[in-house]
Amino acid sequence: MSDFLNSIAQSSNYGEQKQGIWPQLEEFRSVFVCYQRIEEPLKMIERCRRGGRARSDTEGVALFGTTGSGKTSLAKYFQKHLNSHPGNNPGNMQFLYVVVPSSATTKMLVSELLEVVKDPLAWRGTCSQQTARLIRRVKDLGVELIFIDEWQHLIDQESQRLLSNTLDWIKNLLIRTGIAVVLLGQPEAEKVLDACSQLSRRIGYRYHFSPFGIDTKEKIFEFQAFLGAIEKNIPLEEESLIWEIDMAIPIYHATKGYVGNIMKLLEKSIETALETGATRLTKKILVREYNLWLRSFVEANGGVNNPFGSGDSLIPTQDISSQPSTEATSDESDSS
Repeated sequence: MSDFLNSIAQSSNYGEQKQGIWPQLEEFRSVFVCYQRIEEPLKMIERCRRGGRARSDTEGVALFGTTGSGKTSLAKYFQKHLNSHPGNNPGNMQFLYVVVPSSATTKMLVSELLEVVKDPLAWRGTCSQQTARLIRRVKDLGVELIFIDEWQHLIDQESQRLLSNTLDWIKNLLIRTGIAVVLLGQPEAEKVLDACSQLSRRIGYRYHFSPFGIDTKEKIFEFQAFLGAIEKNIPLEEESLIWEIDMAIPIYHATKGYVGNIMKLLEKSIETALETGATRLTKKILVREYNLWLRSFVEANGGVNNPFGSGDSLIPTQDISSQPSTEATSDESDSS
C-alpha cells in the first residue's frame, strides 16, 4: 500500500481527518497576494469607488486577460475590504459580484444582480420593474462597487452579434446609481466595450493581465517575489522555499506562469502534504499534483513533459539571485 493510502488507513475516520485540515486549506485559499503589476489596477479601482458617490459622471475600470491570469483575485480583495470589513454596518453590502450569463439578455443580467442582493422576487416582473427594484436595493445597501465578470458573453456566441440592449442597460445603471463598475473579461471582450462609445467613455482605465514570464532577470525576480509572498501563508511546519530558483522555475513550467494554475498546484500540494503528514512541500508532492491537475493543460500548450524531473536544464542562464525581491505582499481574504 502506498504511503498516501497508509496515512489514510491510520486514521479511524477519513472524514474526520479531512475535516481537520479544511480550516488550514480554507485559510490558504483565502490568501490574496498583491504583487507589483496589479498595484496600479487596484489603486485605479479604489479611486473610482471613492469618487463614484461624489461625481455625477461615474467612472469605471475594465480588466482583460485569459482565464487564470489573476483578474478575479481582485474581486476577492475588494470583497474582503468592503463587505467583510469589521467597521461596516451588518446590513450593508458595499461590493457586488456577478457573472454575465452566456448570450445574456438584459433581463437575465438584472435578474442575476437581484439574486446577489437577495431580492426574493429576483426573476419576477418586467425588466423595467426589476431595474427599479435593483436601483432601490443597491442604494439601500450602500453598494459602492460592482464587478461584472465574463464580459465577453455580451457577444452572442452563435451570431457574433453584440448585445447592444444589455450594453445600454449597463451604461444607464452607471448613470442612475453613480456606482463604480469594474468589467472583467477575456481579451476579445475589449471590442464589446469599444462598440459602445458612451460606455467606453466612462470606462477610461483599461488593464491587460498576462501570465508571469521568466525570459528576463526582472521577470524572474517578480515571479520569485510572488512565490515568496505565497510561501508566508503555506500552513506547514517547515519552509518549502518555493521561491528559490530550483523550485520556482519548475513551478513556472508546470503552470505556464498563470496565477490560477499556480494557486491550484500549491493548494492541491498543500492538501496532500497535510493528509500525509509532510512538513513541507517537496518536488515529489508537486509533481504528483501536477500530473493529476495540470499536465494535460500544460502539454497542450507546448509545455515540457515533467518540469519537476528535468534537472537544471529548465533554469535560465541569466545571472540571477536566489533571493526574491520584497515587492510582493500577501493579504488574507475571507473566503467567499
